[in-house]
Amino acid sequence: MQYKDNRIINGIVAPHISRAWIANLHAVDNLSVNFFATGISYSEVGLDLNRFAGLNGINLSCSNQDLHQGFHIAKHVFARQHHIKFVLIGLAPYSFRYDNKKAFAVSTRNIQYLLTLDDYRPQSKQDKTLMSILNEKVRQSVANVSGADPNYEKLKSAVNKDLAPNVLANWADELDNVTKKYWEDTVEDNLDVFEKYIQLCLNNGAKPVAVVLPFSSILRRHYPTELLAHFRQTLRQYERIYDFTVVDLFDLPLG
Repeated sequence: MQYKDNRIINGIVAPHISRAWIANLHAVDNLSVNFFATGISYSEVGLDLNRFAGLNGINLSCSNQDLHQGFHIAKHVFARQHHIKFVLIGLAPYSFRYDNKKAFAVSTRNIQYLLTLDDYRPQSKQDKTLMSILNEKVRQSVANVSGADPNYEKLKSAVNKDLAPNVLANWADELDNVTKKYWEDTVEDNLDVFEKYIQLCLNNGAKPVAVVLPFSSILRRHYPTELLAHFRQTLRQYERIYDFTVVDLFDLPLG
């Protein structure tokens, strides 16, 4: 921690960077892929790219990734890959409400995008501060990350284990986390970038497919019905306007 003028600046950067995600992004320069995926942790560990027989894909989802970041990842990939058939856009019912900049605990994850995506720019004063204190050693360590794991096999095996009892007992806290506070400007901004994301895919000859990943049964039972209905209605509107498909697995039984 660094203290100055009664202000606290979080100077811890490296632990928030997903090296697995960076390695996968770097692999885009060398691998030939037919599709890719973006999204939050639900699609990071929930998507199994091995199910797409005969196609090569790469999962570029990452915990706490918002729609702005997914859009910039897509631009990065399309600039390097010219045979993309479709794009999987991982969503949760709160995706249009979520903005990394408003989540203090994870906002430093923006640094991974600043360090790896060509056209990504600082989104906040905190981003600019972090960029100003990063030394060349940190930048080079990020640039030299290798060892792609396109389907996050190592990550999936690490999280595929029994849950502790307190995780199940604290489902109400998790429900608060995945419903998100409503900010009108955040929703409007996210819908704007989501539409740009769809258009980007179509302009590059790729089919955009939104995949809504399943939630646990206890969260599904208590998820606000109005919020879920509005989310689904919004997606249906885009399906009517664009050559765009939604695969809604929210109610898929787990276990």
